[in-house]
Amino acid sequence: MKDFIFDSKGMDELFKEVYCSPDFFCFPCFSENNTEEIKKTYLLGINEFHKANFEDAIRFFSQLVTPNGGLEIAGYWLGQCYYHQSRYEEMINVYTDLLSKFPQWCLVEYHLGLAFYLTAQDQNAIKCFEHLLQKKNSNVFTYIYLAEIYFRHGKLLEAINTVKEGLTLNQKAKNLKKALDFYTDVSKP
Repeated sequence: MKDFIFDSKGMDELFKEVYCSPDFFCFPCFSENNTEEIKKTYLLGINEFHKANFEDAIRFFSQLVTPNGGLEIAGYWLGQCYYHQSRYEEMINVYTDLLSKFPQWCLVEYHLGLAFYLTAQDQNAIKCFEHLLQKKNSNVFTYIYLAEIYFRHGKLLEAINTVKEGLTLNQKAKNLKKALDFYTDVSKP
């Protein structure tokens, strides 16, 4: 059985074809209680992340994430560092914790679903992706990953319907069109 795999070229490319509400990207950020040292550490982590020095970025972000809270946006970036190192279980732990504190943080829920998808924890991935679709806070890749999971489990009709639903929201999404063509071709005898 063939698998549908789309091109992924990093975060910049990933979100060029996004359908999402403004709430998708909402996240807790700096408050008046954050010291200059916290802000400096955060910016050093961001700088290292953008230079792809993920271990250094992890060191900075880890200083800002604590069991009792901390700078939650640093937790998001900590998870992204783990993603770029294929350390998905650690990403799952960070994002599960963040989502328990901020259940409306859709970007974290999307990346948690992605980590579950990448570790073949399909039922958990489905739960995340379907929850985003119910909240109307998703992007085109939410539909693609969900369809791929259905396809992996032999549910071709569900895969096709999921992609069609995504296309009703964003008819210009090239990756959704590519997925629909793939699943339609596979369904032909």
